Amino acid sequence: MATIADTLAQAKAAHFAGQLADAVQLYQQVLAADSANAEAHYLLGAACHGLGRPNEALASLAQAIRLQPNHVEAHHHLGAVLAQEGDLEQAILSFQQALRLRPGSAEISANLRHVTAAKDNYQGNELVAQGKLAEAAACYRRALELSPGFAEAHNGLGAVFEKQKIFAEAAACCRRALALKPDFAEAHYNLGAIWGAQGRPVEAVACYRRALELRPGFAEASNNLGILLAQERIAPESQELHAKSKVPGLKRILSYAAQRFLTPGERAALRSFLTERTIAAYHRRGLRQIRRDGLSRPAKLNLGCGPSRKDGFLNVDLFPGGDMTLDIRRGLPFDSDCCDLIFSEHCFEHFDYPEAITQLFRECLRVLSRGGALRFSVPDTEWPLTDYRDGPNAPYFKACEKYGWHPADCTTRLEHINYHFRQGTEHRYAYDFETAEKVLETAGFVGIQQSAFDPSLDSEHRKVGSLFVVARKPA
Repeated sequence: MATIADTLAQAKAAHFAGQLADAVQLYQQVLAADSANAEAHYLLGAACHGLGRPNEALASLAQAIRLQPNHVEAHHHLGAVLAQEGDLEQAILSFQQALRLRPGSAEISANLRHVTAAKDNYQGNELVAQGKLAEAAACYRRALELSPGFAEAHNGLGAVFEKQKIFAEAAACCRRALALKPDFAEAHYNLGAIWGAQGRPVEAVACYRRALELRPGFAEASNNLGILLAQERIAPESQELHAKSKVPGLKRILSYAAQRFLTPGERAALRSFLTERTIAAYHRRGLRQIRRDGLSRPAKLNLGCGPSRKDGFLNVDLFPGGDMTLDIRRGLPFDSDCCDLIFSEHCFEHFDYPEAITQLFRECLRVLSRGGALRFSVPDTEWPLTDYRDGPNAPYFKACEKYGWHPADCTTRLEHINYHFRQGTEHRYAYDFETAEKVLETAGFVGIQQSAFDPSLDSEHRKVGSLFVVARKPA
């Protein structure tokens, strides 16, 4: 018969292997036999947190601290759960207690700085809403002193400068926010407002459109875009055609023709056609760059990088922003067996399933050297489906609100889930690990594992809400 120590050891092994549900059951068995085991309470709380069950995590961590008040890890982890749930004041107190118990800890200090910065950022937002711009700017600056990579604080400070009509500083702040968090719809919107105020309509239109792509229900961006297009006599469907034209009469003819003679379906088809023409031109440019610069054998690839370039990688995207533009729906124009690592984050959900994504994975397998790794992240779909039954206050739906993942008009659980699946019209398929494993196996990968967040590779803003997967080419 297994002893308590044996069961606890089995629980830890399952926990560290990522088998959290199994670990929870084993920790509960330990506690059924020894309810005063502080370590088991702590580890149960950590496992529940990993499973997206914050209420259980908070209860278990609090019990661990009651049993062992100097349990550093329990205080530290309690702070992390409280911060994720938006209770910043209590999170700060937990991190401070953990730091008192372990002075000089770089990890605890970093988390304390980050959550204190989040509190300052929240206060800045409240002060902006009250029209107290100077006080708001001070809050945002304090946040950035504590956490220089805090995109929301950069964006908030940019909004203050925009309201104060200090446009150069405002634009610089928004650009910094977007460099840190490229899919930050609010920052794209604020940058559009800055360009619009400076009489630069083409740049403003591009920013508003990007904001709407990221958040289709973004009412302010939609309103400002409509006003700007009307003022400039730009038809949304024909802007790509006339933006480069130097003939004012041609602009007006194309605008009028698109609005007067095309049906909504035809205008949508025209918009899609023009986008594909642009993509094809960018793809040809990338192929020329490969030939010209001898880039046919990259050691590391970052696919669908957007502006999030990774040092030491060949950064590839559909549109400018990386090292090269390629349409990887057409395959990977690189030599076979040349690449040690292919990395991608929140890109593969934009491919049709199963044909297109299977073909892309086969191309990745071909390009990888033997034993080479494919590491990627996609939105974690198991989380929203699991939390749906727990009501609108379940962790997933609170996270949507906290991190601004979805438009403000997503107010029901099913609206959130539909946006998760579709993201307007951008997402083509949603994944859990079981489905990702299936398509990877079909493509020929082995050693397929669900992975944890890796701060050395993964972007910080992907840490929450992502499914991380690693697979290898057979050696």
